[in-house]
Amino acid sequence: MNRYMTLLKKIEKIDKLELQNRGLLLQIINLQKEHQLLLANYNSMSENLTLLSATITENAIVQNFIADQVATNHEIVTEIDKLLHPSSYLKYDLTNEPYN
Repeated sequence: MNRYMTLLKKIEKIDKLELQNRGLLLQIINLQKEHQLLLANYNSMSENLTLLSATITENAIVQNFIADQVATNHEIVTEIDKLLHPSSYLKYDLTNEPYN
């Protein structure tokens, strides 16, 4: 009878360990799924940041082009205005004295 009780206790311990093992295996599976999701999110974020960087670079190039065009247009408009209204611009000689 004592031997039977010892075997029964060992079987109970084995059952308990198997149950714990199944629980741990489920946790491992869940963690692997979570890891895959996090990896996919990381890859997506990395791609998005690369696209954002490229977009910002393109915007900087376009803004530089626009700034150059605005400066050129300003010079052209100033020259046209000088031709149309020469009296509105003061002229200076070498002694820095204004004359018209």
